[in-house]
Amino acid sequence: MAINTKGRRKFVHGEKSFFWYVKEDDEDYGRIKLLIVSEDKKFNVSYEVVG
Repeated sequence: MAINTKGRRKFVHGEKSFFWYVKEDDEDYGRIKLLIVSEDKKFNVSYEVVG
């Protein structure tokens, strides 16, 4: 199953494609998160944006 790429930015590292986007996390008191997901969904990470 492919990942939804609408509204996401793509970058390539080596031969792998990744997509990143920023969104407000409704389940975490509205904190802003940076999410990075590989095209094959084997890599998935999120970081809280502090500022």
